[in-house]
Amino acid sequence: MNQHFSRQPQAIEDHETSDRLSALRELLRNEQKKQAGFIPFDALMQTALYAPELGYYTATRPVGSAKSGADFTTAPEISSLFGKTLARAIVDCFDDGLPRIVLECGAGTGKLAKDVIDELNLLGVTVEQYAILELSASLRAQQQMTLAGYACVHWVDAMPKTFVGVVLANELLDALPVRSFAIEKGQVFERGVTWNQERLAWQWEQRTAKLTDSTSVLGNVSDEVKALPRYELELGSQASAWVTSMAENIERGAMILIDYGFPQAELYHPQRAGGTLMAHRLHQATPDVLAQLGDADITAHVNFSAVARAGEQGGLTLAGYLNQARFLINAGVGEAYQTASTGLDPTALAQLSRGLQLLMNESEMGELFKIVAFTKNCAAPLGFQRGDRSHRLFEEPHV
Repeated sequence: MNQHFSRQPQAIEDHETSDRLSALRELLRNEQKKQAGFIPFDALMQTALYAPELGYYTATRPVGSAKSGADFTTAPEISSLFGKTLARAIVDCFDDGLPRIVLECGAGTGKLAKDVIDELNLLGVTVEQYAILELSASLRAQQQMTLAGYACVHWVDAMPKTFVGVVLANELLDALPVRSFAIEKGQVFERGVTWNQERLAWQWEQRTAKLTDSTSVLGNVSDEVKALPRYELELGSQASAWVTSMAENIERGAMILIDYGFPQAELYHPQRAGGTLMAHRLHQATPDVLAQLGDADITAHVNFSAVARAGEQGGLTLAGYLNQARFLINAGVGEAYQTASTGLDPTALAQLSRGLQLLMNESEMGELFKIVAFTKNCAAPLGFQRGDRSHRLFEEPHV
């Protein structure tokens, strides 16, 4: 196997953030020394995205429209109908006697929180507390501007040890660090980086079958995948650990997770031989995640089978798993649209309709994005009563 990635990563030339990126590179050099010259990809991703004051999420405001100079957008930014419908989904939990408390993890610009609170108020449900767990100081500041005047909102630094209420997380899991592997001729190699002439370059190190990570890699894929000349994939162990940890702290309530990805059998399909790692910069996506390291988002598709197992391991009951389009239909996006469209002028109505199409269309967000829900000692959220795909989470790998 070639020890270095075939493309030569480009030097980062962003004058506005050069000091921060230089400091980030120095941090990675120190990390390389600790790791004996080889930085595993999950460690690289952790540093690039989350290093205090230097990482992409800790030092930038990445969410928004292309016109705003942001790097990517999310469903709440596309249309308020997303948050309004999500609010309708959790009303059933509150009607079952659950305290009207919400904890949102990774709240972006705060737009989802605003839409959920506004819609609950419209439905006659007053939120007692809306807590936001946000590690990024820059995003927290943006959220505070968005939610100024909302007395029920406050920020927390950690998940409460005992939580009763509803937990929400939209596009959080895809940005948690992953390990990256390749299978070639029955052997497992792990992706990392090293320094090569003042630039970071890919390096692959062989992992023996005796190692737990190697065994896990081979156990996740089908014989058809193993037989391919080369197959790259990611393992999101940090996402699974996060879900289990959150689940263990829920004494009573529901957890709703929204992200893009697939069940295990679909994620590790022969057609995805190049893996799913992507960098996002100025609304453009590229698999070259080193090109603008520290100045671009890095994501990988979520393994929802692993997420389901992690939630159950944490003591929760799987309540449902759907694509975004079906969930929104079930949860009442039609009613939310009718209410929101009342009295709008033609231009605003066209914008509302366009946003709904982006949320629902299979070629946009409707199919790629999934919603998975868990419960513990409370009613299931509205939205999973028809078209549930939970059975797909436990199908055997493609053969």
